[in-house]
This record gives sequence, structure tokens and C-alpha cells, in this order.
Amino acid sequence: MKKKNIGKCKLCGEVKKLVESHIIPAFFDSYMMPDRYMFRFKVEEREKPFPLQKGYTSKNILCGSCDNNSISNYEKVMSTFYRNYFGNRLFSKASFTNGSFIEYLINQDYHNIKLCLLSILWRAHISNNPFYENIAIPEYEDILHKLLKNNSSETGNQFRFIFWGLTIQNFISPFSINGLKILQVTLKPMHLKSENDNYCCFIIAGVIILIELEYYHESRIFENAITPNNPWRILFMNPAESNMFLSTIYKKDFFRTISSGAKK
Repeated sequence: MKKKNIGKCKLCGEVKKLVESHIIPAFFDSYMMPDRYMFRFKVEEREKPFPLQKGYTSKNILCGSCDNNSISNYEKVMSTFYRNYFGNRLFSKASFTNGSFIEYLINQDYHNIKLCLLSILWRAHISNNPFYENIAIPEYEDILHKLLKNNSSETGNQFRFIFWGLTIQNFISPFSINGLKILQVTLKPMHLKSENDNYCCFIIAGVIILIELEYYHESRIFENAITPNNPWRILFMNPAESNMFLSTIYKKDFFRTISSGAKK
């Protein structure tokens, strides 16, 4: 007989049967490129190439109730947001600058989408999966846990977030917007810190999600952070800016790497 995995749930604190949980919600898989467009990428030279279009889960952190009810409720709202986002039905206007452009979204569920992002951040931190090893933020674990347990998105200036879009040229992609190809990839998340910024970067299904850990008044990155009552601003970087951003984070020419590793 298969032994049940009983332990203390890290969200509700109760001793229950624990389940294998997606850290990045599974619905994002439907927005990834089909297998024939899959490519491989190495973050560090010592690492073997790994498939990008693959879910990364963790065991023994959540009970079934928390995973399928509490967390799932946030993810359903995020799923609707992404479905409309890729369907291009909620864009109200766009402005273009040097090939980059800005889309403005209206009527979004700020509360549940923010909680979904905070749940991803918290789960990535407590996960024992090496894919999330860079998200080691113990000083924020308690406050994130409290927010999720209390279903609260009221964080003041802390945990501001923004969305950016990645685009690419000369590469096969089934998704495009305003004539540019959307780079549908999920990459290893990073914790980035500088003099004026302290944030975590998740690149999920072609969208950069930046979550600020501490409020910095001088931050240029988060000066257009998403707020509950204003239109949501999404910057789509042109291919050169996309490559520069990714190459800065991963310390190599990102687009050259993925082009050489792409399946034909």
C-alpha cells in the first residue's frame, strides 16, 4: 500500500496529507510554444541545457485544501487575465517609441492578481526545487505568509509589481502583437538588488513580472508600478531591449543562445 505523505502544511499550519504543487501555475503551459518551437538554454556554463517549456513543482509544502482552494482561487483570476491578455481584448490604447510600445489594460482584479503573484513569490522561496534557488528571501517569508493566510493584498508601498513583455525577431513564434513576435518562454527566476532597487524577477510565458521587495522612492523601474485604480501599463520592449534586459540578468547574449538551441 502506498504510504500517504502526511505533514504540516506551510500555509494553513495543519497536519494533513501534502500534495505536489505547481509553483508557477500549470495554466501557463497553455501559453507556451508547441514542442516544435521548444529550445534549450543554460543559465550557467556548469549547467546542462534544460527544456524551458516545463512545469517546475515542489512536494511537501501545501495540503490539498490550500493548493486546490486558497491558491487556486487566485490562479483562476490570473488565468482569465492571461487569456484576455493574449486574446488582445482588454487593450484600450497603445503608444509606440523606437519599436517598443505600451499597452494599457483596464478593469483588472488587482486584489486576486496581486495575491497570485505574492503566492508565487512565497512558494518559490519555500520550495526545495533547484529551479527556484535564487529566490531566497527569508526576511520576507513571514509577511508573505501572513498576507496569504489572511487573504490580504494591503501592503502599502511594499511588493509593488509591474509587467513587461518580451519580443523577438527572426524566430518562429505562434504569438504576435503589433507585428512583433512574443517570446513565449519561462526562465529561472532571479533576485536582483542594486542601490535603488530590490526585487524578484519572474519570466513566465513571455512576460516579465517584477515584484519589489522593498520600496525605494528613487526606483526608476517601479515608477510606473501597477495600482488598484489606474489603467495597468505593460511595456513591450523591442527585440534589442528584450535581448539587453535578458543578457544583463543571465550574463550572456540571450538571443544568440536560444537561436543556436532552437529546434528546427
